[in-house]
Amino acid sequence: MGEGTSQVSLSGIKIVVPCDLTSAREACVQIREFLSDRGLEDGELGEWELILAEAINNAVVYLPEDRKSTPVEVEVIVGSDEVTVKVHDHTEGMEWPESASLPSEESEGGRGIYLIQTMTDHADYRKGLHGNTLVMCRSTKNLRTPESSVTGDEGAESANDEVVAGLELTLDAMTEELSSCYESLSAIFHFSSELGQTQETKDFSKRLLDHVLEIVEAEWFVFRQYFSDRDLLILLSASDPHLMLPDLKVKEAEGTAGVELRAIQSRQDEWLSASEPVSAEEPLWTVAEGCHVIAHPIYLNDELLGVLSVGRPESASAFKAAQISFINTFAEFLGIQIVNVGYEKERINKGILTRELEIAQNIQRSLLPESLPDLGGFQLAASCESAREVGGDFYDVISLKDGCFVIVIADVMGKGIPAALFAAILRSLIRALPERSREPATLMATVNQILYGDLSGVDMFITAQVVFVDPKGGIAKVANAGHCPALFLHGDHKEVESVCPEGMPLGVLDDTVFTEATVELKGAGRILVYTDGVTEAADSSGEQFGDERLGEWFLTAESQGSGAEFFKNHLLERVRAFIGEEAPRDDMTFIVAAQKDA
Repeated sequence: MGEGTSQVSLSGIKIVVPCDLTSAREACVQIREFLSDRGLEDGELGEWELILAEAINNAVVYLPEDRKSTPVEVEVIVGSDEVTVKVHDHTEGMEWPESASLPSEESEGGRGIYLIQTMTDHADYRKGLHGNTLVMCRSTKNLRTPESSVTGDEGAESANDEVVAGLELTLDAMTEELSSCYESLSAIFHFSSELGQTQETKDFSKRLLDHVLEIVEAEWFVFRQYFSDRDLLILLSASDPHLMLPDLKVKEAEGTAGVELRAIQSRQDEWLSASEPVSAEEPLWTVAEGCHVIAHPIYLNDELLGVLSVGRPESASAFKAAQISFINTFAEFLGIQIVNVGYEKERINKGILTRELEIAQNIQRSLLPESLPDLGGFQLAASCESAREVGGDFYDVISLKDGCFVIVIADVMGKGIPAALFAAILRSLIRALPERSREPATLMATVNQILYGDLSGVDMFITAQVVFVDPKGGIAKVANAGHCPALFLHGDHKEVESVCPEGMPLGVLDDTVFTEATVELKGAGRILVYTDGVTEAADSSGEQFGDERLGEWFLTAESQGSGAEFFKNHLLERVRAFIGEEAPRDDMTFIVAAQKDA
């Protein structure tokens, strides 16, 4: 019996029981054998075994975690006509009722105290500073059976019949619980072979929960799985495959009337009664009307996995304790499957993703210029920060003859290798068409025609912007493919000019016509091109940095310093200070071009 010890004498036995249910069970068996040797009959032995099981199990189950190493002490004393049992525990203690009543069938607790008080002559619970002691006494000559209880006194006989009837109800309930345990074990053995063998959680949950409905005699179930990346409870399977229910947002659900969300918030079973009307705000109203409903939240290591709701019609009684236990058991079993599937997918994908990320990172690094060209009249500085290991943003600066240059910035929809590959193709196409770079709209149309077939075939697109700058001529030409505006600040530093010619993203239509805007460069000024990761950077409340803040910064930044490198660092500091500890939600890329005398 684990590390338990015992001392035996002719009139008694003392057992030190380690705090686990296996040791508790072995202690009950050992005490039964001791009492059998002292002459107790089978009927008494069986009843004492039930009494001891309730008493010792409670002492083990309700022991606080920090006291799990403290054993339970059991002492049995056999007198000439009485058996006394003392169970000494180190729990927080409980309030012992003078006379326990039989709990309802729906109740999951309380039968143990009722059983102990009913099956013993006297039972008392004493709380103390250094532990608690349950003392139970029973005469060896007063078996609680109808034959031995006849006294000739009608009132006493009636009271005894009442006790016997209550005891029979208790034993019936325990028998039902044992049957439920058997059903649970049988079903677990049946379905456990699939744990880790299938990644189809939807099919697995449907078959498992259909089986649960049969066992608990219920009519329907609804199982929602929680997806933390979207903070949503999404219907994964239901007894009716055509049932349509809305997704539920968890973190915004404070004070909701929904039984599922209440269960998640309380982290315990929540109920709907068949006798009460269902609120119009109840997400389960289409199936819950006129039903007894239990909603059980599924947590593992404090992580929310989902919620299971089960209903039975008003014509049936409310769920019994054994049925509730069965539902809870298989909800947790389903939770284990969800975690197993997640681990298996993670294990399989980890190796693939690691290699994919390495490839995509290499591609992305190769796209970005190692250094920006010296353009004589302009200074250039650029930043590209990915929200993930590999992003879809890229930029390039191409130096042309006569001191002209082209700024290219793009955002490929999607992440990973596909995005990196399309960014590489776009960069190569633009660099391969230098003669068209002086006409950004023409260049954009040509690139779109070349890429359209490949992009549309995989449902991807690219937003892009091309800015041709002629410092000597004092002009800039801008073409835009669904991208953010280009910002210009002229020598007078009085107003920011936002330039955004019309143009669909690359890959949406094969014959898109792109327009071109010409901007006159008036004296010493600056140019800023960027991706939407800059303006859509958000703080903890969800507020975005936005176009207005960006424009204000662009207009006033020269009061803090000068030069393209300063402006780059200053913008990064400003955005990071705004979002605080929040991680960027999207890639953040921009290029600043500043005339040297600015």
